[in-house]
Amino acid sequence: MEWWIGCSTEAFLHNRKLSNMKIHCALRSLSKTSDHYSPGGKMSRSVRLFSRLAVAGLVISLFADAGIGEAAPLTPSQQILNLPHPFYQGVSVLGMGGAAVATANDENAVFYNPAGLDNVTRWSFHLVNVEAQASTSLPSQIQTISGSTQNSNDVINAINTLNGIPSYAGVSDYTNFTMHDFAIGVVGSGQLVIDPAYPATTNNLGNAAAMGDAGLALGLAHGFFDHSLQIGVSAFVMQQYFGSVQQAQIPAGSTNNINLSKQLASGTGIGVAVNGGAIYHLDLPLNPTIGFSGWNIGTAAFGNGGTLPEMFNGGVGLSPEIGFGTLTVDADYDDLFNQTGWNSEDHIYAGVQYKFPEILGLSAGLYSGYPAVGVTLDFKLLKIDGAYYTQNGYGPFPADHIAALQIALGWD
Repeated sequence: MEWWIGCSTEAFLHNRKLSNMKIHCALRSLSKTSDHYSPGGKMSRSVRLFSRLAVAGLVISLFADAGIGEAAPLTPSQQILNLPHPFYQGVSVLGMGGAAVATANDENAVFYNPAGLDNVTRWSFHLVNVEAQASTSLPSQIQTISGSTQNSNDVINAINTLNGIPSYAGVSDYTNFTMHDFAIGVVGSGQLVIDPAYPATTNNLGNAAAMGDAGLALGLAHGFFDHSLQIGVSAFVMQQYFGSVQQAQIPAGSTNNINLSKQLASGTGIGVAVNGGAIYHLDLPLNPTIGFSGWNIGTAAFGNGGTLPEMFNGGVGLSPEIGFGTLTVDADYDDLFNQTGWNSEDHIYAGVQYKFPEILGLSAGLYSGYPAVGVTLDFKLLKIDGAYYTQNGYGPFPADHIAALQIALGWD
């Protein structure tokens, strides 16, 4: 049995405080005799399920501009997306625990520490630079829900088997030109967090939140004192979308056509975010460095699309040449002033990466205290990065295991 959802209405979000406006969605089952059904085995069914998940995320994030109502508290899924974050997360950085403040040296420097653009030694151009991330639990959760029947009790029982474990999915692209002390590019990203209720009831199946960003990125850097001191700044002119489903409900007694009543709120706006940073190279063996960066300096405001709070980070690193390749070691303490209210282990991001002379790079680290691993395959015109890391849980969320893949086409 398959499901499709059709929704209509609009709602409003102001600084991510949500108006309590309801929309009504029709959830209908499709049998194999339906005009909408197309056979094709497990693969085509998975494709259809993934596409519907993507459409649901877009519906959540793109509906906007209705009236203003009373503010509602942020749901757990909204809290996740409300945290400070880079507009683009390089998968090679994730593989070494998300640490790059003291050793940034490629196109990712724009997002983590723009001073690292002064470490770039050759130009690169990525026409396509797509990355995708998802909770490792997401495929099984989709399979569980899609396997339920049209009966509302079966849907609730299926959701309860998920034990309230949330799922995360994100996709982004950073088409860019990067050279020594300069980078320019186009950024686009979308994120979706789904938080199933436990225990689920007809009045509360769970909540979800989605965020989308699209715009231009520009980074500049300069080295002083024979590049011992590097200073950089990056700016992002972005259109941001943010939306949330407060509560999904199924009216009791529904059978064939189940009507979902959702509290949906969303908003959009244009704003500017500014990052800055510095890296100092100590004249010592192993090339030790000290780095400092600020994200969303002064707080990035996007009108009805919400705000991203500022955050300041510090790190130390080593970049010695060992054997035939290069070793990079970085240990960061993010959010130096604890503006996010994180636990102590949530601030720690550290990792190592070894780049062989040709093609291969291997990395490992600690991402907010949890192990992370990564691999890079660089064929010049094609670059592939893979990573596995764990996002620490916030609020009621448990830790979330995430797999990430990045594919870049261009010249590196």
